[in-house]
Amino acid sequence: MADASVGSVSQVNVYAQPASSSFRTISAAPDEFNDRIGDRARMDSDNPVYESDQEEKEAPKMTSDTGWSAFLKSPHFTVISTGVVVLMAGLGMYVLLDGKISSLRLETKSDLQLAAQRTDNQFAKVDSRFDKIDSKFDAVISKIDSDGKELRSLLQGSRP
Repeated sequence: MADASVGSVSQVNVYAQPASSSFRTISAAPDEFNDRIGDRARMDSDNPVYESDQEEKEAPKMTSDTGWSAFLKSPHFTVISTGVVVLMAGLGMYVLLDGKISSLRLETKSDLQLAAQRTDNQFAKVDSRFDKIDSKFDAVISKIDSDGKELRSLLQGSRP
């Protein structure tokens, strides 16, 4: 039998080693951005730039203050805070409008009260009409009475 390792291909991972402090890898075409980055680490796909040895030996210090300041400067914080402000404004508007609607409901009369008021108004109109008719009847009756008195006086005066 043949050796199994002859026909197979094995994968070997090769890791890039940082450059020594005396040698620093820079991009082939330096530009303004490379001049501005200083000793900060930046990894391009083709042109890695490494920090100095002194910075490699120091562990990055992540304090809660820098974590919070990074979060406060992030676009996520802007979106979250804007959403909270909009929700609070909406809640405030809802509470104000609900209060105004409740006060208006207390000021206005209910449908039952309005119907009773309409009925009372109609009865008042009918009652005033009956009063007018009644006053006309009274006027007619008083005229008849006055005419009757006149006739009685004429009849009594004509008797011998």
